[in-house]
Amino acid sequence: MKLTLANSHDAICLMLMICITKKHQLVMSNRRLPCLDTYLDKALIYLWPRFKTVFDMYIQSLYQCDAKMLWVDGTHPHHIVRCYMEFTASLVQLNAECGDGQLDMSLKRLRLAVDDLLVRFAEKFATKKLQHLFLLNNCDMAISILKVRFLL
Repeated sequence: MKLTLANSHDAICLMLMICITKKHQLVMSNRRLPCLDTYLDKALIYLWPRFKTVFDMYIQSLYQCDAKMLWVDGTHPHHIVRCYMEFTASLVQLNAECGDGQLDMSLKRLRLAVDDLLVRFAEKFATKKLQHLFLLNNCDMAISILKVRFLL
C-alpha cells in the first residue's frame, strides 16, 4: 500500500479510500470481529499523511499559479474557482459520510488559497467596480455549487 500511495495524486480518491476503510472498521466493530483492526489502522496511518501531502500540493499550486497567465478578461466566474468549489464540495460530502474532523483545517486553508487567487485575478481589472463584480460573480457561483450539492 505504501508504494502504491506514493504514486497517487488524487485527493478525492484518497479521501474515498479513507472513508471506505473507516466504514470497514465500523462494520468489523459492530460484528465484534477484531481480526482486521491492526490492518485497517495501518491503512489509515498510510492514507492520512498521503492525503495531507496531496492536499498541500493542491494548495501550493493555487498560491504559485501565475494570475497573469490564467486571467481571462471578463467578469464571469473563473473556471479554476469552479473546479476548486466542486473539489471542496466533494470532499465535504465524503467527510460528512466519515465524520472525521481532520479535514476541517485543510478545507479552511484551501478556502484562503482560493480567496487569495480570486483577489489576484480581481486586481487585473481596471476599475474597482469591475473588480467587485468579478468577486461577486465568483462568490455567487460558489454558493450556487454548494446549494446544489447539499440542499438537493
